[in-house]
Amino acid sequence: MLQIRIQFLGFLFLCALNGVLGSQQISNTDPNILASKIKELTEQSLKYQEMQNHLDTLSYQRQPLVGNSLLNALSSSFSNKFQSRIAVVTHLRDAVIKSYSGTTSSAKQCCILLSSELEHDTRFKQPASTSKVCELVSSTAEYNPVKLQNAFRDACIENLRNVPSLKWQYFGSEQGVTTTFPATKASNCSSYDNRFRPWYVQSNVPKPKQIVIVIDKSGSMDQTDNNGVTFMELARQAAKTVIETLNPYDEFAVVPFSSSASVYSNSRIPNGACFSNTFAQATPQNKKLVKDFVSGISASGGTMYGAALNAAFTFFDNVPNTTLADRAILFMSDGEPNDGISSILSTLNRRNSVLNNSVAVLTYGLGSGVNSIKLTQMAQSTSVEVGSSDKIGTYIAITNPSNLRNQMASYYNFFSILGQATNVPIWTVPYLDSWGLGLMVTANLPVYIGGRLVGVAAADITIEELLAESSYFKPTELSYSFVINEGGLVINHPNFPYVTDREPLFVEATSFERDPEFVSVFQSMKSGGSGQKSFVSTRILPAGDSKMYGVREVKVKSTYYWKQIPGTKFSLCLVLADEDAQTVLAPQGSLASGTFLYHRFDLVPPTKQCYHGRSFCAKDQSSVALAARSFKDPELYLSQNASVSYVRTLTNYMEGTSFNTANTKPGVKDVVVATYKADELWKAAEADGLNRQVFWRYVATEEGLFRIFPGTQMPSNFDPVKRAWYENAQANRDKHVITPPYRDAASAVSVVTLTKALFEGKSDGVHNPVTDKLIGAMGTDIVTSYFQQVLSELYPICNQTLLYKCILIDNAGFVITAEQFVTNPNDAFNKHIASIEPEIAHRLQTSNVLLPGKCSNIENALIYETFQISPNQTRFTSSTGYPSCEYFELMPVTGTNAYLIMAAKQSRSCGSRSPRSCSCSSVGSSTNVVANIFQTPTCSKSYSCSCPCTSYNQVYQPCTNKYLFNSYSPQPCTPEIKDLTQLGTPPVNLNTLEKCYEISFSVPLSAGGGDGDTNSSSNIGPIVGGVVGAIVVLVIVILVIKSMCQNTATAPVVATASAPAVVSPPPTNPNYGYNYPQVTSPVTKLNANQPSYQPEASYSNAPGAPPPYNTAMYT
Repeated sequence: MLQIRIQFLGFLFLCALNGVLGSQQISNTDPNILASKIKELTEQSLKYQEMQNHLDTLSYQRQPLVGNSLLNALSSSFSNKFQSRIAVVTHLRDAVIKSYSGTTSSAKQCCILLSSELEHDTRFKQPASTSKVCELVSSTAEYNPVKLQNAFRDACIENLRNVPSLKWQYFGSEQGVTTTFPATKASNCSSYDNRFRPWYVQSNVPKPKQIVIVIDKSGSMDQTDNNGVTFMELARQAAKTVIETLNPYDEFAVVPFSSSASVYSNSRIPNGACFSNTFAQATPQNKKLVKDFVSGISASGGTMYGAALNAAFTFFDNVPNTTLADRAILFMSDGEPNDGISSILSTLNRRNSVLNNSVAVLTYGLGSGVNSIKLTQMAQSTSVEVGSSDKIGTYIAITNPSNLRNQMASYYNFFSILGQATNVPIWTVPYLDSWGLGLMVTANLPVYIGGRLVGVAAADITIEELLAESSYFKPTELSYSFVINEGGLVINHPNFPYVTDREPLFVEATSFERDPEFVSVFQSMKSGGSGQKSFVSTRILPAGDSKMYGVREVKVKSTYYWKQIPGTKFSLCLVLADEDAQTVLAPQGSLASGTFLYHRFDLVPPTKQCYHGRSFCAKDQSSVALAARSFKDPELYLSQNASVSYVRTLTNYMEGTSFNTANTKPGVKDVVVATYKADELWKAAEADGLNRQVFWRYVATEEGLFRIFPGTQMPSNFDPVKRAWYENAQANRDKHVITPPYRDAASAVSVVTLTKALFEGKSDGVHNPVTDKLIGAMGTDIVTSYFQQVLSELYPICNQTLLYKCILIDNAGFVITAEQFVTNPNDAFNKHIASIEPEIAHRLQTSNVLLPGKCSNIENALIYETFQISPNQTRFTSSTGYPSCEYFELMPVTGTNAYLIMAAKQSRSCGSRSPRSCSCSSVGSSTNVVANIFQTPTCSKSYSCSCPCTSYNQVYQPCTNKYLFNSYSPQPCTPEIKDLTQLGTPPVNLNTLEKCYEISFSVPLSAGGGDGDTNSSSNIGPIVGGVVGAIVVLVIVILVIKSMCQNTATAPVVATASAPAVVSPPPTNPNYGYNYPQVTSPVTKLNANQPSYQPEASYSNAPGAPPPYNTAMYT
């Protein structure tokens, strides 16, 4: 018994000794060794310091920003652009008047166009014919409708020639025929009816509308029409069609009734109860929610008209009586009411009189059993002012129930003022183009012939192209511009995204500009005023991807300059930081012949060609891409189809053999010339051993230049200053930045990016990151496993995975390297410390080391919850609780954005409780909270731990489409990273090309064993055998001790990770470069048959060849 107790005490002593020795080893760790290595890697792969030294030899000038001059220049440019669009739609209107005759035309129906008649057009993102129009004839169009003749087609062709950025041009007739240009294939020609589209209705009735749709859902609505469709289903279809006609300036509600009235209320979204008694703005999100509610209405019960009217009038009671909107109740029923007509009329007249009889009642009787007399009396008891005269409500008997949809959806004709021809187009609120062209606005003009409305002419323009000058006006980090419409809704703002896959929320400018002093500016802008005002305002700046890193908030003394854009109802505001100045590089001359390589390899491929991963590249040369911001006319750049001649023109200009007919902005050529130094430096870097670990090297500047080595083709809408790696460098301008790992698209291998900001040149070479102007950034992509190997080589205890954990995180808590990434590299992406080490994360969060932050995703009514480690954080020591019971330290890696965490596994005994866990599945996701309510992840409020996530924004009011922000509300998030548009592919088979350079894993950093002859000494075998035997025994002893320590602490045995895979293939491995790196089990190669492999489109003439584009640096 005594012997057992002695053994037990011995084991406890060894456990304690293991903890003490472990904590000592960790405490002796110097994170500055890693800091030096990261700086060395950045310098060795990018030649960063040599590039900055080169910039220091150049001359830079500061050009002051003059507010009123810039405002007038921008406003004049916008005015000219709007006037050109007005001329376009006026030309269409005049062409309709000339060609509106006859019931036949040369135009085909869109659904019968042949593929041979169309050619893919990048401007429209689909096959199209820019020499033809085509027609969509609604199934409910009038018999033998009038068609347009060739004058309309000719006007469309001329308009596109004069304004290349135009998108769709079309005419919708009152008879139900839509003629559209360019001609494109439609899957169905009869399902589209222009008369029920918001753009058409808004042109006929420009005033806002307040509509209540009252739907009879009594038991008799279960009867069917001649086609076997129930009246209830027909009513649902009609109500949804009416909702579709509404535009965001309109307000609406739906009241189903039977024995009593019911209203829509949504308890699953914040403030969703408002729908039960408040008009909802007809935003795309609200329309979808209410249409979903309408789809669930079922028939049962009696028919009480009075209850329905009382519920309908409640919505009008809750808005000011001074509204200028047209007001109507659309009342549909199929049966005899259970209440008497006198009671019904009394209710109607009493409720309407309180509203100054401003509500028209339009009634619809469905089927043969309806009491048409009572519905007629209801309608005719109301009279409202329309234009300069009064109109009495109308009753429509619908004997054929199938006509209900068309009859109800034509309600707006009641409010139209005949003969109101105008030369001022109506501009729609931006909406998402159904063809994938992004956010669009439409300019509409009603067309009258002989005082009779025959239809509406319209032209579409993308917001990105229409307001390109504002979007790309950012002379410095702290100065910008934005645009609002007459309703005060933001159309363009640095913190409002350009999206292509969802309908964003368009809200007032006060949601983005929160300072109280801005309110008077906003009111003046809404009323068409002008002026300037100075105050300390808040700048919201990117810190990287806002879902992961949140935003930076800076207070800046600023001056706001604003005015209405002449000839429009849009207002422009310019915001300049006081004493702000633009940094301009002195003229640099031209490049030598043959040294400028533009990235459009699909047009002009490089002379020396190679492949890199799965990308078509230039051998031993970098390529240059220029973003839209690099050009004098960004809209023209975005809309034009580049050509071989254009690439030649640009090349000749950069190499000094022609003038600037490429229309790049002043200074762009100078940064192209200046950054050519990077090309020379990177070629020299190829001789370094590190080169085999480097995938890409690149440099970007504030002017929109992007230079990459080896040269490759970039997407057409690529803007380097809006990519996360650039924003990270900008936000951490005093640091060497290392990103969490991601999969490189050109190789399918996990990489990390090292970035560092570049500053304007200074002759003394001494830079202050706080005050010096940032002019660009450099970046390089390095194999993640190599970086993990670096960590293990620098800190040998990281190889002792049975005893220690080594984790490298960035300043937001996202994991850069961890031991589990070695054995499972596919699980290394977007991982937060809270998801892989919840115990450690909990200690960091509760000790105020990992601090929470929030920002408001305005366009989706979401809150992004993120974390940030203070830049002043010093070394932090702590221990976790049960069941891990680990001693750990967090160490700042000085001069970088990284923090090293080292933990001693199972170093002590502690109490018992359930293990913590964190669900971080929402990291990196965002969904429209209103339109896709059940798909949006929400943050867990558990005390256990928290990780970056999304939650509903509780201050968003869906009915009014407004935010009720207060001084404590999170500031706006910066826009999400834009989707990229790939260009055409060069006709090259990559299998016929040489590699640009070898890519592989290098030999371990530490010196390894030599190639000695194993027979050189007869004693070598016993020596090796004895050492190995001793090591095996020692490992067994340690495992037993640890197991007993764990059991003593009443803790379950925790499975330990296997040792890291060896990642040093021989230099002669034939799979270097194009194929994927060879590593030993359990890491397996990626290949095209594995689910995790995501191949991009291959070259058309090279089956199975790798795709042409690298997207690694797009992230």
